Amino acid sequence: MAPVVEVPDGAREALFQSWFVTLRDPVARPPLFLGLELTMYACAALTFAHALRARRAGEAWPPLLWASTFAYGLLIEIVSYNFVDNFTHGPFTLMFYRDKLPLYVSVLYPVFIYTAAITVRRLGLGRVAEPLVTGLAIVAIDFPFDVSGPVARWWAWADGDPNIAYRWHGVPVTSYYWHLAFGGILVALCRWLAGFVSRRRHPLAASLALAFPIGLGTMVLGFLAFFPFHILKALHVSDGLIVGALLGISALVAVVARKTPAPKRERGLTAVLGIWYGYHAIVAFALVAR
Repeated sequence: MAPVVEVPDGAREALFQSWFVTLRDPVARPPLFLGLELTMYACAALTFAHALRARRAGEAWPPLLWASTFAYGLLIEIVSYNFVDNFTHGPFTLMFYRDKLPLYVSVLYPVFIYTAAITVRRLGLGRVAEPLVTGLAIVAIDFPFDVSGPVARWWAWADGDPNIAYRWHGVPVTSYYWHLAFGGILVALCRWLAGFVSRRRHPLAASLALAFPIGLGTMVLGFLAFFPFHILKALHVSDGLIVGALLGISALVAVVARKTPAPKRERGLTAVLGIWYGYHAIVAFALVAR
């Protein structure tokens, strides 16, 4: 049996609770809960600061990408709470929407997708290769989080849903397919619309106006991107083989695609990766020690 972090009953009690917001004592959080929240907020602040610097430098794509990933994250979470019953979040300090949406999750998507996209951008890939390689990078950032989460009780996967029954190290393989497909699609949409935004008199206003439409478009196209998965599964191809093949193809594209690497380093995002993987190394050590 995997080690788990027990959540004390007192840690679940709310200082304030309404339909919209729930507040709990942060000091009463299990250490790994509070650590995750602080880590995510620090990483989100660094990605946001990077997007602001890019805007001041005259770039349209990074601010559009950050706003769109934030909007997409809110949309996909709220849709999942209403129509997909396959996981439940643990009790975090500040939660919204009937105690279902932790505040840290609202900035998780910019941390994952923005960091991956800007990092991959430095490779100078083409429009076809970039979304696939970015999706693979998102999976790499998500991997320690997805593996640690259920063990640390940050969330719990539901039993009985066939779409999440096939798992690697306790993680539904469809989670990786989702991150790669949806994340890659969102990045491609932002790339496609960045030129339009840059030509507007007020690029930031245009980015904000497009954020939720891009989020909705990502969801629609992402659901369509799952059709091959379901078709192959109906043909009795295993979930693991399908997702493994997608990850393998993306890795192959990352290796063989033509690249024109940028000499400039993305200041701030290196710190995001260091903080993110560093915290999860601490989490892994704590879970093993228990």
